[in-house]
Amino acid sequence: MRKKLLPQLFAMAVLGLFGTALQAQFQQIYNYDNAGTTAGGIFKDVQCLEILGPNSEAIVTVGSDNQVPVSGVLAFHTTAGAVVRYEQLTHPAGNLIDAAAICGTPTNRIVACYFNPATMESDIVYSDNQGNVIWANRISNFRVRDVVAGPPVAVGGQERIWLTGNIPGAAPIVAAAQINAGGLGTLAWFNDYQFGAPYSNTIGYEIDYHATLNRLTVVGKTSIAGCTDGMMVLRLRPNGGVAWVAMHSDPQCFYHLTGKALVQTPGAANNYSLGFEYKNTAVPAVSRPGIMEIQLAGTYVAGAHYTTGAGFFNSNEFTVGGMDTEGQTLMLCGNLRNPTNGISGYSLYNTGTGASIQFNEYETTGAFLPFETKLEDMDYHALQGRYNMVGHFRESTADPNVASWPFWPSDVAFWILNTL
Repeated sequence: MRKKLLPQLFAMAVLGLFGTALQAQFQQIYNYDNAGTTAGGIFKDVQCLEILGPNSEAIVTVGSDNQVPVSGVLAFHTTAGAVVRYEQLTHPAGNLIDAAAICGTPTNRIVACYFNPATMESDIVYSDNQGNVIWANRISNFRVRDVVAGPPVAVGGQERIWLTGNIPGAAPIVAAAQINAGGLGTLAWFNDYQFGAPYSNTIGYEIDYHATLNRLTVVGKTSIAGCTDGMMVLRLRPNGGVAWVAMHSDPQCFYHLTGKALVQTPGAANNYSLGFEYKNTAVPAVSRPGIMEIQLAGTYVAGAHYTTGAGFFNSNEFTVGGMDTEGQTLMLCGNLRNPTNGISGYSLYNTGTGASIQFNEYETTGAFLPFETKLEDMDYHALQGRYNMVGHFRESTADPNVASWPFWPSDVAFWILNTL
């Protein structure tokens, strides 16, 4: 793999684009009638709470249903995957709500994030671990894509919530924000980051907080004028200031790299493992998921690891949904699109340094063959000792009277997968 660390260039602009809309103006929250009228839909992200028990609501998912208009979903599951309840988030103006991300906080509270493409607004909902909303705030002109929470800066202080995503539009700009969780939630800062030529169309896909370093890390993508897309890694101070930025790209402009996920590298406390998508410009193009490791200053530790089995992987287009670790190895999940067999979910089990151990492909079976089975993200539940992956599946039949099990009348079903 050719690799290049481009100069650490950055510029920062601060935008005051935050509103504390009243909860009643934001949405209504109520339980689904999952006995008959619940629509199917898509789970976008999952958070495993550090509680355990046969009836405990230890797994929380965020998603979007298949109603018209689309509503947000917050679902609570036992460790066996059984749904305890759904909560639906509807927009008072009738706009659709796309789920974006979820995280837990140090006090076992929940932060669920949604995006409204009609108004280009992101809704951030802070609740207890039973789903009771504490506050719900809206950020205008911002597409949220990921969220992470950190401890207060002092005893008795407020939990901190950090977001990443982008300013929406034809030329997106990577952005990040911090909300202090106390009271009704207050915006501490909101920054977008512009790097100048040759970089444009930047998006932050995932964010993580490193407590020991007291730093935030954002991974995403950038367009490079006259070349292929590159992977962007942005290191931020907790106040939103830039510590450094690294653009990893192919100087020969033969392949694209898009950073989609990151976790702290097992056994290397200050390093990060990055899950990324590789796609070259050959005809037909080769697409593969990959993992690479960066050090404290953003430089490579070693060459990137791609999946093995080139003959199989060359016939598919891969996307990366999420990545996590149990402390020793790495697990990556996402989707593969086959030209003839539709879309399947996959997981890729790797060593702590990113070398592939096992590839798994997931499809539903039974009376109705799937047209697509997609995995969007994942989280490792330490007390359970298992990974939980979420997404959806859609039936191959075009008959509107035959819907995805077990949800009727939708042809799109929520999907949660639990694996070692």
